[in-house]
Amino acid sequence: MNDNRNKRSICYVATTGKCLALFIWPQAKFLAEHGWQVTLVASEDKRLRKLADSQPNVRFIPFAMRRRASLIDAVKFPFKLFMLFRREKFNFVQYFMPNAAFYSAIAARAAGIKFRYYQLGGLRYSAAGGIKRFLLKVPDIIACKCSTQVVCVSRGNLEMAVRDRLFPACKGVIIGHGGSKGVDMTVFDRSRREEWNRKIRQKLGIGMDKIVIGFAGSIRRDKGCGELLKAFEKLAGKYPDILLLLVGDRDFFDTIPQQQRDFAGKSDRVMIVPRKEEGEYIPYEEMPQYLSTFNILAFPSYREGLPNVVIETQALGIPAVVANVPGANEAFEDGITGIGVPPKDPETLAGALEILINSKEKREKMGVQAHSFVEKYFNQAILLKQILEEKEAKL
Repeated sequence: MNDNRNKRSICYVATTGKCLALFIWPQAKFLAEHGWQVTLVASEDKRLRKLADSQPNVRFIPFAMRRRASLIDAVKFPFKLFMLFRREKFNFVQYFMPNAAFYSAIAARAAGIKFRYYQLGGLRYSAAGGIKRFLLKVPDIIACKCSTQVVCVSRGNLEMAVRDRLFPACKGVIIGHGGSKGVDMTVFDRSRREEWNRKIRQKLGIGMDKIVIGFAGSIRRDKGCGELLKAFEKLAGKYPDILLLLVGDRDFFDTIPQQQRDFAGKSDRVMIVPRKEEGEYIPYEEMPQYLSTFNILAFPSYREGLPNVVIETQALGIPAVVANVPGANEAFEDGITGIGVPPKDPETLAGALEILINSKEKREKMGVQAHSFVEKYFNQAILLKQILEEKEAKL
């Protein structure tokens, strides 16, 4: 690599290719379009490979990291990444997800990479306690120590991380209003919501008269899905025209309490997509269509960086009921675009959902305000320019 090419080179590293494809590709593509040499390093992923092959100045290097770390991994992967970084001499290395960040930060520092960015998407340890909290926190402390900058996706996460002494305040930064990619308003197009709503409801057999409470994301305990199922079970007995639609993977479905899993399996008012026979995931390109079926988004997650699904759903003009936890509480405006509730509180969650179930007028008003909020603060076109400007200012 010559010096000119090296000066505008960046390597993005994540544990899974899915992470880079979903959350990082927009900024990687934007940098490549502006003359940067972009390298993507993650586990093999067909979608990410296809994206990389479609864009000049981008290459994908498969790297089989695992989400569950081991002592062997803690030695093997930093060494392999060190060899890659030392050979390629990237100017920037930016890493995501705790394990990949831990390995990459150590390797990048040892290889003498000038700019080492930890994109801190959330604080994994924040929902844990005791020894587990300590064990989850240590890799983040090391990753932050080895990084030249920690790019936080929300103000709440930055403040919590500084308070918990992961890094000094001078090392943390937020680009724009936060997030890693913003919302492509041409993809999450509110003008097509009704068209998509009818299409997906017809496909799933959901009547147009039903009020759909929707969740999108990994269907698991720490996303608040147990509390959501408990709240919905209470509401279902009172409102015959409501339905709960869970859109997402079931990789950690067994972390939800058995009682709520049993209810989800037996109730004809709870629908989970994709169905098992349809595969593990809804293609990201189809997500705007599925989100358009929601009348209300329910997102009672215990911890978040900045939840993309909340801003994406609001971009379509749909109000949200969201747990008031750091990061998530910056993705909506309480009382204006949605309703905030405490985490792990199914009673209050049910009450907030009931307010919106009972008022179509309130849903529509909040939906209009939600779209304007996202367009103003999380428009992808604006955020990508800010990301480019921040990096080029370092050259």
